[in-house]
Amino acid sequence: MVCMRSVVAVMAIAGTVLASGAAHAQETDVSSSEGRAPITAARFAIVIDGHEIASFTRFDSMVDPSTSVPSQAILLTGGHTYSPEINAWHEAALMGRMDVARRTCSIVMYDYKGTPVATWRIINAWPSKYTGVSTKNGRGLATEGVILVYERIEVSPER
Repeated sequence: MVCMRSVVAVMAIAGTVLASGAAHAQETDVSSSEGRAPITAARFAIVIDGHEIASFTRFDSMVDPSTSVPSQAILLTGGHTYSPEINAWHEAALMGRMDVARRTCSIVMYDYKGTPVATWRIINAWPSKYTGVSTKNGRGLATEGVILVYERIEVSPER
C-alpha cells in the first residue's frame, strides 16, 4: 500500500500505485487532512486530445538510482490490449521525429466505479520505451507497458 497526503505526492515521491482487481488487490490512500475516504485505483488511462489510447493497472514514478531523485519519467504497465496509437507514438520518438513525438497528454486515474479521481497533465511527453503485448510477467497474462518521459507535469484531483 502506498500512503500519501495528497495526489501531488504520488508524483513527488518515487512510488508505485497499483490498481485493484484480480491481479492487484491494492488500495492507494490519497486522502487529505479534510477526512476524505481513501481512493481505490482501478485503472490508469492515457488520454490524448480527448481520446483514450491505452489503459493500465500499474503506475510507477521513476527514480534515478545514482541520486535517488525522481526523474521525469512514468512507467505504466498492466495494459491488456495492444495500442497501435502508443506504438506509432513510440516509433516517431525512435525515428527522432520529436516535433511529432512530443505530445501533451493526460493520465487519468479511475476508481473501481469508473469515476475519474485524479488527472495528471503531462506536458511534452514521449514514450521512451514501449513493450507492446508481452507474456513475460510469469503468469501467462498478456500485458503491455510504456515509459513516458516528460518535461512538466500538472496534477488536478477530481474530487
